[in-house]
Amino acid sequence: MLRKLSEANVDLILLDALLPAEDSFTFVKELRAVANIRIIKLVDNLGAFVKVPELEFDADDYVMKPLNENELLASVRRVLRDISPKGVESNLANQTKPT
Repeated sequence: MLRKLSEANVDLILLDALLPAEDSFTFVKELRAVANIRIIKLVDNLGAFVKVPELEFDADDYVMKPLNENELLASVRRVLRDISPKGVESNLANQTKPT
C-alpha cells in the first residue's frame, strides 16, 4: 500500500484506528513519509485513544464509530478544503446528501 500511495494521486485516506498488524500512529507516520496525503481516522473512543501530543503528528481529523454519514461528509469537506477550496466544495455539493 505504501508503494502504491507514493505512485498514486490520492488526496484522502479514511483509516480505521484499529489496525490488525501495527498501531495506527506508526502507520500514519509511514504514510506521511511517502505521500502528502490527508488522513481521517475512524475511532471507537477518542478520549481513550488519543493523547494531545500525538494529535500534532497524527490524522488531520477524527470521526467516531459508529459512523454518522453527515459527520463523516463534514469532516471530508473540512479536511479537503485545505487542498482545493473551490473544487472540493463544488464536487461535494453536487453529490446527494445522506439521509
